[in-house]
Amino acid sequence: TSKVSETMIRTTNLSPSEMIQVEGILEENNMGIEHLSSGRYMTAKKAFRSAILKLREFYQQQQRNKDYAIFYSLIIEPKSIPRSPKMKAQSKTHYIYRNALLASIDKNPPREQDRTNHFCTDLTAILIFNLCLVYHCSTEQYERKLEKTKVLRMYKKAWDSLKKDSLHHDTIALGILNNMGALFHDLAK
Repeated sequence: TSKVSETMIRTTNLSPSEMIQVEGILEENNMGIEHLSSGRYMTAKKAFRSAILKLREFYQQQQRNKDYAIFYSLIIEPKSIPRSPKMKAQSKTHYIYRNALLASIDKNPPREQDRTNHFCTDLTAILIFNLCLVYHCSTEQYERKLEKTKVLRMYKKAWDSLKKDSLHHDTIALGILNNMGALFHDLAK
């Protein structure tokens, strides 16, 4: 086979070890969301941090392979996070975008010319956003105003990691910008 066709095959298929790595990252993300939904904030934080570390390791491995472009596609599904029953009924916090982002590999990726090379950056933005949501829900539940500045900086990191030509830019940006606005409003009080 020619060099071009080998590259095409390589960029459209995950090797078995890469698939295991990616599935592990996505599983950690999705388990973190389950913990967040159940109000288990510490366990959710650990899951998202673990996923971020695994993604960093995966990305570094991909960078060492110079002839390889990362063209995996994600499917993103928002999952609504319920308000904690421990919260006061009359919360002063206005609307927080409480949809964590579930992610999975797209088994039917877009055509080659429609793909972007933002798998790692998209997934980084998703993981950081979901981790931010844990901290945001925690600060809201326990009324920790001092931590809101930290959460705001974390949302900024998620925003900075997002690429404008990402397939999922609007989906991810919606939550980041809404929740940053809610925090700016709360901190201005």
